[in-house]
Amino acid sequence: MTTLRIQKNYLNGIRSGVKTVEGRVGSEKVRSIHKGDLIRLEAGDKDYLVCEVVEEPTRYHSFEEMLRVGARMRECERTIL
Repeated sequence: MTTLRIQKNYLNGIRSGVKTVEGRVGSEKVRSIHKGDLIRLEAGDKDYLVCEVVEEPTRYHSFEEMLRVGARMRECERTIL
């Protein structure tokens, strides 16, 4: 299981279902995560842990590309709603 540090407010967003996607720069640790893997998200101390199953990791060539794609996805969601 891979452990990733996350800010408490983002972890709370994941717990509540408001935040459904977690984006990371492709460090070696992050690149080793695959579909179906469990990850543990830590915020501060060990009292704040969430285990998640990775649904579909998406690789981007750059952080900027990830932001552009994410912005287009959010625009589509607003259009559909």
